[in-house]
Amino acid sequence: MGSACTHSLEQKPKAVAQSAAAADQRTSIVDEKENAISEYLHNSENQDRRVIKILLLGSGSSGKSTFFRQLDRIYGEASRPNHVYANEPYIIRTIRSNCINSLFKLLTQSIRLCEKPFEFEDVKIDIESQETQDSIKLLASFATDVTQVPTEEQLLALGEGMTKLWDLPGVRATFRHRHHFSLIENTNYFLSRVQDVMTPGYTPSIKDILNARMQTLGITEKKYQIHQHPFNIFDVGGQRNERRKWLSLFDRVNLLLFIAALNHYSSALFEDETKNAIHESLELFGEMVTSKWFPPQYTQFVLFLNKNDLFKERLTVDKIPMSVAFGDEYKSHNFGDKSEEELADPAVRIKWADTCYREALSFIKAKYLSKLTGRRTTAHIFVHVTTAIKQDTIKTVFEEVSRRSINKDLSSMRVQ
Repeated sequence: MGSACTHSLEQKPKAVAQSAAAADQRTSIVDEKENAISEYLHNSENQDRRVIKILLLGSGSSGKSTFFRQLDRIYGEASRPNHVYANEPYIIRTIRSNCINSLFKLLTQSIRLCEKPFEFEDVKIDIESQETQDSIKLLASFATDVTQVPTEEQLLALGEGMTKLWDLPGVRATFRHRHHFSLIENTNYFLSRVQDVMTPGYTPSIKDILNARMQTLGITEKKYQIHQHPFNIFDVGGQRNERRKWLSLFDRVNLLLFIAALNHYSSALFEDETKNAIHESLELFGEMVTSKWFPPQYTQFVLFLNKNDLFKERLTVDKIPMSVAFGDEYKSHNFGDKSEEELADPAVRIKWADTCYREALSFIKAKYLSKLTGRRTTAHIFVHVTTAIKQDTIKTVFEEVSRRSINKDLSSMRVQ
């Protein structure tokens, strides 16, 4: 028995040593796992910091989504030569629906503009002919019942009838007075060729897709490699009921692109037709540029004054004065200040149009910049005048913006 006890006592130190070694091994494994996790988190954080997060903001119909689609054509899958839009059937339905609803709204608004307080004479529509009445009835049946899907025969009839309605002088006059109500932009682009759009075999061109009004719902994200650098770009809906979704994207924004439509000075707000659309945009810009979420030392701010082509058209072709939005606050010239006789000489007309455009543009730019506060000055914001449907313009401007975002100054801001 004595020898047995002695043997047991002799084995104990060995067992303790083995247990300690096992414990050391487990500790080593835990340390290795912790180090691996730490290294992974560190690398992930570095990768996240390297990604430049871009947020597109602006009020509804400012052109954010068109800008977004252009970037995809330049840097994304849509840049491939044989790229086909997977959602083409949806695009076709949207374009046709926009045409039907816009023309129907022009017809209803022509009645409203005939009455007080407007009493415009030029908007009256002659509906005595049976042909006009039949075209209106067919249009109304699809405008008031969105569940209806036109047959091929109905599409052809719609195309023919809508072409005749669009050519009515009263409808064209109502379109010129569209600053008194909200209307889908680029209505004239599609209605001027609505018979083609309503052809059963219609396929939209890239230009059609860029001009189409497709409301953004929710949040859309795209990832690109630009100049060998990762970019995450987010597009969001601009209407009031979509803005509550913005907050989830406000963290760690490196570059905020605010899109403002210049022609909105002559547009009614979609959500509230009693309010001028550019005032909504100015208020929203003021909120974003002073937000605590976008400190100037971290978030670079770029203002795109968009839809420059439509802005010029409203100023110099439709002759809509800046007073429509700004009343007596606007002290510069309007195109309509001179008579047609004074502008009979083409050279004089071009010079006058350029003067009015430059003065109006300068005024609107100053209105946006007046929203800046002390912590963000004009040195912290870059302004570009753009037309989102023109790819070359967007590419040139965005190349400048993206290169600026990758420079050392912005990199040091992200580290802070």
